[in-house]
Amino acid sequence: MSNKNIAKKEILTTSITDADNLRKYLEQKGKNHRNYKSYSSQKFIEEVINEQRIYLNDGSNWNDIKDRKGFNSENSEVRNFGKCFSYSDNESIAMWMLYGGIDNRGAMINFTQKDMKKIIEIKEIILGKFENGRFVEYKRLDKSKFTIQLIDVLYIREKNGKYCAIRNTEVCKEVEADLIKKLGSMCVKDIAWCYENECRLVISVNKKYVGEETVVKLDISAMELTESYNKVYHSPTFKGERKYEDSELQGYVDWNLCSNCEVRLKK
Repeated sequence: MSNKNIAKKEILTTSITDADNLRKYLEQKGKNHRNYKSYSSQKFIEEVINEQRIYLNDGSNWNDIKDRKGFNSENSEVRNFGKCFSYSDNESIAMWMLYGGIDNRGAMINFTQKDMKKIIEIKEIILGKFENGRFVEYKRLDKSKFTIQLIDVLYIREKNGKYCAIRNTEVCKEVEADLIKKLGSMCVKDIAWCYENECRLVISVNKKYVGEETVVKLDISAMELTESYNKVYHSPTFKGERKYEDSELQGYVDWNLCSNCEVRLKK
């Protein structure tokens, strides 16, 4: 094991002294990544670029059931809205298959640290929900009525009443259950998802300002995000007219995640 990896583990270990220190550590890490990769369909990536907007949701449609239930606590005074990014240096086959692989029309935009810092300085958010596939605006809130942060996810696994905690290459064994409970579930997932190396953009709004809204829309049209708009990639198995850069995995993988989809839809 390299000295570099040992140093990383020591940093995580010394941060897990109490929930406040651990949260500050995860927030510090969240703001300092070189990559913020968003894997999706080309349609949604093009909305970011062409319409210059980003959507965050309340987690109610996330594929991790435990995370979906825990992202917003009934006892909390705020309603959280999040968008997930992968901070890995390299592309992930698993992420492509999960979020951009179903119809071979996937794409990924890799936001830079510089551009992400612009996004978290946004002064206004738009609350609403999707109705019949279209975003419907309910209200707008200024900076005084919400908080925004980037925070890394801590991956955990319980054993014998204590937790093993992982963040990237950092590992800390035998973390007290009470500390994990105090940290809350907004930035905690099971170790099974640790390949994602997830960082979350989270907007928290006091519940007195939130009604039926499930989505926050960010208007990023006034921001100069050219660096990120130039870092857009097709999925490794992309089929169709190519507008962006090729995946670094093109020619290395092959899959058909929608085998017989048309047959199933007809039944």
